Amino acid sequence: MAKKLKFQKRAPTPEEVRFVRRKFRATNREVPFVFGCFGLVILYFFGAPVVALATFFLGLFFGIDLVVQFFAIPVALALILLVAFVVYCVASGTAPSTARVYEVRARAFVAFEPVEDEGTYYAFELQDGRIVFVTGKEFDKSENFPCLDFVSIRLMDEGKLLGSLVECRGPKEQPVKTIPARITKTLAMPANLEVRSGNLETIEQDLKRPEDEL
Repeated sequence: MAKKLKFQKRAPTPEEVRFVRRKFRATNREVPFVFGCFGLVILYFFGAPVVALATFFLGLFFGIDLVVQFFAIPVALALILLVAFVVYCVASGTAPSTARVYEVRARAFVAFEPVEDEGTYYAFELQDGRIVFVTGKEFDKSENFPCLDFVSIRLMDEGKLLGSLVECRGPKEQPVKTIPARITKTLAMPANLEVRSGNLETIEQDLKRPEDEL
């Protein structure tokens, strides 16, 4: 059974909560929806005379009651605004309840060139001689990564992953070796934050898939 790197739990910081909310809004695209709803209201009030005249003649043509004619659009706009407000409140209320902090202090590391758009893999040799594997968009986006001393923070809520961050506590470093993509695609890459015994010198042989799987 694969072993994961041990982690510590703590409460999320305010900045981490804001990060999750920004990520949620960007992913669910409710901000354009909310602005679109308010834009409809503003457009309605700017064009109210034209809308009122059009509504009046349409009401006469279709035989709609005057009260319905003049209150249908404002009521519909009010309902749209209510929906927009609820969507915004739901997005603003999205917040992690727990932060899982994985600490990595390594002596050296190997980089694996990505196969297509899978992202770069890294294998870090820990101080106790084990190897931890990391991969993910948060590592690619981190300005000072890769480094030998960093923390991977996974922001959770009721067991659900809401977002991930990487914080480097040391300078950016170079790998002792970079394995080309043509070799990477022949390897059985471990999961993110999986820990294995071994060493960096023989990592290609240790991860090589059987011939019948290539």
